[in-house]
Amino acid sequence: MPGSAPVIIGFFFALCFAGSCSSNAELEQRSETCGTILFAVKNDFTAIAGAPPRSISDNYQCRARQLGKLFKVRLIGFSPNRRLYAVRGGQLYVGNMRSCANQDWFRSSKRIGRCGWNRFKFLFFHPNGLLYAVTYSGQLYRGPPPTNQCQPWRRRIARKIGNSGWNYFEALFFGPRGILYAVTRDDRLVRRHPPSGANDRWLASSTTIGRGGWRVLTHFIGFSPDGNLWAVNKRNGYIYRGRAPQNPCVSYLGNAKRMGSSYNRYRLLAFTRGYIIQKIQSFQFFPESGQITVQTTELLKKEIYDNRKGSDQLNHTFTLDQTMEEKSAFRLSDGAEFGGEAGFTDGIPYIATGGEKVFIDNKAPHNWNFTDTNERQITFSLHKSFPIKAGKQLQVVASVQKATVEVPYRAEVITDCGSVATIEGTWQGVTYYNLMVDQEEYDGGSHM
Repeated sequence: MPGSAPVIIGFFFALCFAGSCSSNAELEQRSETCGTILFAVKNDFTAIAGAPPRSISDNYQCRARQLGKLFKVRLIGFSPNRRLYAVRGGQLYVGNMRSCANQDWFRSSKRIGRCGWNRFKFLFFHPNGLLYAVTYSGQLYRGPPPTNQCQPWRRRIARKIGNSGWNYFEALFFGPRGILYAVTRDDRLVRRHPPSGANDRWLASSTTIGRGGWRVLTHFIGFSPDGNLWAVNKRNGYIYRGRAPQNPCVSYLGNAKRMGSSYNRYRLLAFTRGYIIQKIQSFQFFPESGQITVQTTELLKKEIYDNRKGSDQLNHTFTLDQTMEEKSAFRLSDGAEFGGEAGFTDGIPYIATGGEKVFIDNKAPHNWNFTDTNERQITFSLHKSFPIKAGKQLQVVASVQKATVEVPYRAEVITDCGSVATIEGTWQGVTYYNLMVDQEEYDGGSHM
């Protein structure tokens, strides 16, 4: 029943792959990247995302999903709960990455910092969700990310845990277990648990695990969720995947795999968690658990017919032809958002006359967009004659019930790893129903 269009679901990403048969080597490569998403911003600020390259011949840019635009973005970072944080100018934004190809992400995101964010050179997250930021003057701050633009993060929320020198690092990033890694200006890779206070001599007490050849690898360097260390060479754009060295005697490049070329074409790169979905296998609404969260009356049309000067009864026809737009979207139960252009066909949630229960209309299945806002038009039409008594005015009012509805759903999807995953969430939408037409005598302000 669902269509075959590609889908991104709250960082479940669905892309189309040619052919249905895979070799053992291909399956092994897929399993290595299953659950990991590589997010990239191109030079024209177009954002793309997909599973990281599986081999040197894997064309990531060709198969990655275009997600929209992040115009003039300077820094990005994904929190552990897969929320995207982005700095543009002096402002900080947060949002979920939808896959509308021409969408300006900043318009649909939330601004949570009005000024001062252009002072930061680095912005990155600890696995526990705390935000770390380094100023161009060398100070290191740590704290929960702001939730609205009225919160001065650096002065009131964050704590300064580094007085100076942090701007001299070429790169700073966390490992999966919360160990802080850094590439130094003297070309070393060092690590240690993050500093506890502003007077902590972090670099002096850190452990050197790599000597030479690290500064050139900082076009992008960081861990993927599966624990592999990825790095992109600034000069030639080669991208590598391997295990982080445990001591300077172990060569990272000597043990890492080269996974592709020309990755220095991207302005920014970042990892987050997700799954590539090849197919939505089944979908089901659960109307018996549906809820009406808001219910109001919407005025459609009002007419006043005047027969005050007449001596005979008149008949007037009240004509209604009003189109309303019903908007809805699918949300995941874990709170993650989703985007894309995937469609599937299923019934339409509606409320019967009486307005107490939710049902599914399967008589005329609807083509749903699973990853973006759905818009559906419904028209209310009426042609009815009303008698107006001599010497009287008559007011005719047409209205409908408007309700915001939530209906749980469940979908089974097939990932590119070959596994079947079940995702659950809630359909949230507005519906119009129960056309009502009332008449009453009218005297120009007082109701009879």
